[in-house]
Amino acid sequence: MITASIIPKLERLTFYPSITKQYRFLKKMVNRFSGVYLKKYHRKGGRYWQFVLLDNGGLFAYPVMDEPVTFDNPNHRSSGVFSQEAAGICIWLIVLGLCAMVAFERGQFVEMGDFSHYQMRLMEYAKEHSEWNNIARVID
Repeated sequence: MITASIIPKLERLTFYPSITKQYRFLKKMVNRFSGVYLKKYHRKGGRYWQFVLLDNGGLFAYPVMDEPVTFDNPNHRSSGVFSQEAAGICIWLIVLGLCAMVAFERGQFVEMGDFSHYQMRLMEYAKEHSEWNNIARVID
């Protein structure tokens, strides 16, 4: 079983830069997709994120906001109600995949591999999550 631990406050500033040199783009995409997919993201919380490290080498973040979190994916016409953590997992799986595609299109193959690595590690964790069935439905 993969375990998750919250990244301590003193290490928060290095979270995004530890993932990619394009960390500003990644952070922007996470916030943009959260605003599109998560109901009440900007109105009720959603500005503070918990950063999570997985013991399989993965990582992700989730928004601190009122639960349950409603996730609507207009691209797949699917929606679900999630915990904060599961909503973050959904956002990060989608964004990491998108960032890998962007890196590929730009010819940044090392970055593409890094994003793919983090996406696969997070997918391993997501498959063990109690909300996996709902996660799979909205990211598919």
